[in-house]
Amino acid sequence: MQAKKRFRRAGLIRPLLACAILIGLSALFALYHISPYGFPASLCPFRAATGLLCPGCGMTRALYQLLHLHLGLALRENPFILVLPPFLYGVFAWGWNGAGGGPALPLPRLPVWMVYALLGAWGLFAIARNLL
Repeated sequence: MQAKKRFRRAGLIRPLLACAILIGLSALFALYHISPYGFPASLCPFRAATGLLCPGCGMTRALYQLLHLHLGLALRENPFILVLPPFLYGVFAWGWNGAGGGPALPLPRLPVWMVYALLGAWGLFAIARNLL
């Protein structure tokens, strides 16, 4: 608790959050202009180590398609791309509210069973995509 107060008092959370947002927006700008289809699949450490597709494989290509407003192609690459925006908002709101000193953002509240169901579906998706 003491470290959290010291971190907040130092005023480091908001500048770090701003840097993370700037880096994320820069990555999205680069991804919009550079197609990920020319990169080797071995960039994924899980796939390089096991030869299997991880549950996140295809997420970069899906985000590329989503940035170009091709929802069908994005869902074909990885349907869990639809979970990414609410997750990123939750992480941002958690960091913003942790900084304090401003209007609090509403945090998404999910029942525990829904979180487990989502994680289970993600695991089944990972298994199914490697078997089919």
